[in-house]
Amino acid sequence: MTRRHCSHCKRDFVVYQPYSGLYLCQCHLGRDIHAKARRIIRKQTFVQKGDHIGIFFRPDAMSVTLLDVITGVCRERRDLQVSVIIPGVSHHDAIFQSHATRVAHTHNYAIILSDPSYCAGDSVSNDEGLLEDLADSHGCTKVAVPDTLDDIAPCIFDVVFGLETTMKRLYLSPGQGARMITPLMGVRTEEAQIYGNYLVGKDFFSPSPMDFLASPDLPGFQERHPSTYYALLRIWEEGHDCMTKRKAREQGLIPDPRHKYHSATDAGNGGIPPA
Repeated sequence: MTRRHCSHCKRDFVVYQPYSGLYLCQCHLGRDIHAKARRIIRKQTFVQKGDHIGIFFRPDAMSVTLLDVITGVCRERRDLQVSVIIPGVSHHDAIFQSHATRVAHTHNYAIILSDPSYCAGDSVSNDEGLLEDLADSHGCTKVAVPDTLDDIAPCIFDVVFGLETTMKRLYLSPGQGARMITPLMGVRTEEAQIYGNYLVGKDFFSPSPMDFLASPDLPGFQERHPSTYYALLRIWEEGHDCMTKRKAREQGLIPDPRHKYHSATDAGNGGIPPA
């Protein structure tokens, strides 16, 4: 059997992306994840000037990846402050807590030790309100959670097709006061797990993607059509962009394309704005 190499270099590949056709090594997988996360952060304005980001670090490889992504962003944004929220003691602590503590000390991040009940195993928290209260008490303006595209795509599906009108998670409406942010929402779970395990050097326990809103047929459809989750993400992004532009027009921040002239002055000048 012929050994395949990375699509960008001569190293052995560690993951194949059926939706892009690329084989990626550890190095280029990391670059790909960082690029996707930065795009999401920039496009959805998850991070604003002077933010204090609390990173919820649960015992899985996705949290390691999230911590690495936020650390990369902070290298270029000196105005940001970061704290690492670590759940209470469990049998996974010896590995994941030591990693989080080491990274926090290296980059002078504050460490917030939370109650073990914040770590639900198959989701971010039993009660996001409690997690936000904990962040509030330590001055965090945003809470970054390690949910990936596999977690969020089913939620988007149910909202888009009207299967669920009320969302358990509010991070599907960023920029509208939402505190929970998901920088990894453009990254597949498998890729985040592989990269996180690589950073730590050990295999972590990794919960299955949450399916509390998911259509039972969606995961199977995704297996047959690898770009399904990304298509749902693009639909949500387009909807979010439309809402953002509409609000900006209502506030007079951008001109309304439905109006021929932007103002009465422009109309008096034949539609030509004054110099």
